[in-house]
Order: sequence, then structure tokens, then C-alpha cells
Amino acid sequence: MALCCKKTLAALTAALMLAAPAWAETVLKVVPHADLKVLDPVWTTAFVTRHHGYMIYDTLFGLTQKGEIKPQLVDTYTASPDNLHYSFTLREGLKFSDGTPLTTKDVIASIKRWGARDNLGAKLLAAAEKLEAKDDRTFTLDFKKPFGMVLDAFSKPSSIPLFVMPEKVAQTDPFKQITDMTGSGPYMFAADRYRPGEKVVYLKNPYYVPRNEPADGTAGGKHVYVEKPLTHTVYESRLLTKLAEKYGVATQMGNQGASGEGVRQVCDWIWNGEIGEVKRVDTFTDRPIWPQGLMRPEQVDEIPETLNWDLFVGPAPMRPYNKLYTPWNWRGWGDFGTGALGDMACHILHPVFKGLQLGYPSKVQGSSTALLTDCAPNAQMVKYVFPARPKKGKVAMPEVEVYWYDGGITPVRPAGMPEGRSLNDQGGGAIFYGTKDTLICGCYGVNPWLVSGRKPSAPKMNREITVSHEQDWIRACKEDAKNRVKTASDFSEAGPFNEMVVMGVLAVRLQGLNRELLWDGDNMRFKNIGSGDQIAIMIEDGFTIHNGHPTFNKRYTDPINAQQFAAEMIRHNYREGWELPAMPK
Repeated sequence: MALCCKKTLAALTAALMLAAPAWAETVLKVVPHADLKVLDPVWTTAFVTRHHGYMIYDTLFGLTQKGEIKPQLVDTYTASPDNLHYSFTLREGLKFSDGTPLTTKDVIASIKRWGARDNLGAKLLAAAEKLEAKDDRTFTLDFKKPFGMVLDAFSKPSSIPLFVMPEKVAQTDPFKQITDMTGSGPYMFAADRYRPGEKVVYLKNPYYVPRNEPADGTAGGKHVYVEKPLTHTVYESRLLTKLAEKYGVATQMGNQGASGEGVRQVCDWIWNGEIGEVKRVDTFTDRPIWPQGLMRPEQVDEIPETLNWDLFVGPAPMRPYNKLYTPWNWRGWGDFGTGALGDMACHILHPVFKGLQLGYPSKVQGSSTALLTDCAPNAQMVKYVFPARPKKGKVAMPEVEVYWYDGGITPVRPAGMPEGRSLNDQGGGAIFYGTKDTLICGCYGVNPWLVSGRKPSAPKMNREITVSHEQDWIRACKEDAKNRVKTASDFSEAGPFNEMVVMGVLAVRLQGLNRELLWDGDNMRFKNIGSGDQIAIMIEDGFTIHNGHPTFNKRYTDPINAQQFAAEMIRHNYREGWELPAMPK
């Protein structure tokens, strides 16, 4: 994940997740063969504990499905011809799940604790003369006599694998169980949600950097599927895009329609020139189906025993708990979600973004029903303007306006639309106005059709995906990064797409400026918000009947510097304990 916590990761953490509500998570429920009662993978040989170990720890070496030994945390290593001297260098940038660097001191302490309980590890240490850290990344292992199973020992998947844990944890007596679950692997153990005999919860480790090689057995890159949303801000989206590129991981945004036939068909028809040039698109959803347009609740409710409120709030400013926020309604609150636009645009706007080859918008403008400080409005409209793009297939890509509507508002029915036929298909839809014809599709890009009634026969220009959205990502995980076939919603596309989505949310938040906003996508800033511009946002939208007369009570914030407010919305400042990794160059 892009958003990192120095202490722990929020259960509903945001930053690597695309297209809106900020802190949603993908949940995979698994029933293990036995109850996880022991958490220390060195203390017992139980398989269920070993599996737990592989979730939260990584190893120096791994085994492929063919039994080949491959470096894991190790980058390079050498062995003398007589097998008396070994030198190991760790990969750069390794960190534990609490954000602290993983160094050779941690490795050596882990080897010693492991060797006190594992039979092969004990034999290795008995034959060793010196185990020494040369620097933070390099350690050496010298033997009194040749020991030919060093790599076998370091890579063995059972009974006790050599899991690397922090030095302070590894210094625990090997015959006493550890209590600190800070790990080096792809997931983190959610200790506060652990219920022995009932449930075990793991969260994605934001600091874990997988290897570039395909996942293979216990070796290679360990990839994590990220359900939408991806990020909360433009900056987080940009960061995620660059991090995915830097580390060469297989990525997939959870907008499942991207792998469907409908999206491919929309693209094929547009690129083959079936509807001509497109200069306007209308899109909409019937969401929200959760409360929006609310004032911040004043009542303070008792926090449920099953909820870690600090963890839920995550990087957002702390606020008192109220049952309005969770478990369902968080989507409508600005600190946790992004309202109907952020929740549904990933499904509805994707065929628009892909089919019209969109990038950064040049202009954006938003309007809505009453806009309050904390909660998304009940209904809103956003207008995007995208500059001309290079020709795709047989059709030119001129400047195009894209409109978004939600809250029950639908676009004007296009000319020629059959009477009685609804525009809404599975929660929303998109209308492409071409110079030759009008194309309409539903949410997820489903059921595309032409208003003319014509049924085009266009060549297939996109890879056909015959498995599920998730299975296609698994396929990509297994392929080498150098020749991997990208998924249908790879972050190279999904990242910029998400920027479009959150830009719409931002435009609505800035509607008080009463102007069309000019966007500099490369530099992530507005070009026409001056240092002296101010806005005020409604705090309370009150209404009473007094002596038979309506009385309106609208309270607003003091004037807010619009430039500073926009900068905060583009790139959040997080509360203490939370930070982002550096933007790759």
C-alpha cells in the first residue's frame, strides 16, 4: 500500500486502493484445517502456525514448485569452493511492517532463535564457526568444517522455516512464545481482531516490497490484489502508479467490468469508427444508497468492542465515534470515502476512460445539492474537459466533454431513444454521442447498443479474458515481470483513471469558487486558483417552523484560503504516525 503507518495499518486503509471510497478493503475468507492457537512459528511445528508465519514473515530463500532454491530477502550470495565461507547481501529497502529497516542484525538474531528449535538449523549452527554482520545489508557465515546444506536450511518450508523477525523479537527465549507480531512478509497480523477459535484477520503490509520474479511456491514476488477503491487523492493515485511501475508487481483494480465483454465491445466499436468522433459523454449512477448530505453528528456513541476506532480513522483527523460512520455509511463521509462518485465511477466511467483514451483533464467544474463540511452531497454533477488525443484505430480523438450525474439525476434522454426504455442498466450507464451514432452501455460497460438499432461488426482489438477479473490477476502474478501481459485494469491505466475520479470529487468541494477550474495534470495543481481566493463551506443546514413561518439557519465556516484547501485535497496531510513513501522519480 502507498499509505503507511509507523505503528500499524488501519483495517480500512486507503492508500493503495483505487477509485473512491477511501478505506475499503478486499476480504478473502478462509477456513483453515485447524484453529490457530499458537502464533509463534518457531515455538511449534503445527502447519496452521507455519501458514500464519508465511502470512506475516518472509524468508531468506524460497522454494519453487519444482524444488529450486531461490533468493527471497537475499539479493546476492557467494560460497567458497570448499563450502567453508558464505556471504549474503540483502535486497535494498527492506522494512518490517512497523516501518523500521530490516538489517542483518535482525537476520542473525532470527537465525539463532530458529536454530535453537529446528533440527537442521541446530546442525547448521553447531557446524558454524562465525555468524557475523559486516554492515546493515551483508552478513557472513563461516564453518569449522564443510556444511553443504546451508541454502537447503535457509529455504526449507517445514517443519520450522527460517522466518525473519525483528532483532528485539528474535531475542525472545526460543522456549517462550513471542508476543510481538511485527513481521517482514506481505501481510500484518491484526492482533486486536484476533479471536482464538473464531477468527484471524490479516491486513496488507504497506512496507512489503515483493521480488520482481513471478510467484512460485514460497519464492518470487508475493502480490496482493487490491479491491476498489485505490486512493483518496490525486497524489496518492500518482504515487501508486509510479510505485507499481518501479517494483514491477502485477496489479489489478477491482473494477470487474474491465475484464468483461461489454467494455471490450465499447472500445472496439469506438476505435473502428462505428459511431464517429465523440465530443460529449453523459454518465450517471442511481447511487447513493447510503445516507449523504449529513451534518457531522454531535452525539458520541460507545465504541463497539469489535471495532478499533483509532485503526478505522486511520490517517484522517481523529473524531469521536458515532454509529453513523460504520459499518456501511462510511462511504458518504469525506474523511473515509468519496460519496457516490468515488464509489461508482470506477465501474461506470472506465469504458469512457479506456474507449476514449483519456488522460489528465484540462478543465473541471462541479456543482451539487447542499455541500457540508464532512459529508458528500445528496446529488452532484461534474463536467470534465479532456484535450484532443492521438487517433485510435480508425477514429480521431478530439476534445471531449464528459459529464457525471448522481443522486438520482439522469442525463437528458438522447434523440432517438426508444420510449419506455430506461437508461439505467445495473445501477447507471454511459451515453457516447458520436458524429455518426449514439452508443449506450450500462454500469460495468454491460450491454452496449446503438440508438440507431444497428449492430456493428467490428474487429476485436482487445485481449479476450475468459476467466474472472481476479483469476486474470493471478495469471499475471505468475508471469515474469519482463514479459507479463497486463491485466485489464493494470495500475498504469487504473492510476490515471482514478485521478479523474477524485478530481471530480475535488471539483465539487471547490464549487464555491464559482469558476471552471483549469488543471495542470503533470504538476498536480490548479492554474487559476490564486493565493487570495477564499471559499466558505456550510457547517449547518438548519430549518425550523417558528410561529408558522419557515426559518432557515445556515452556518458556514470562516473564509478558507482556497489555494491551501485545494492543495490539502490534492495531497493530504495525515495525522501523526502516518506517512507516504517518497514519490519515485
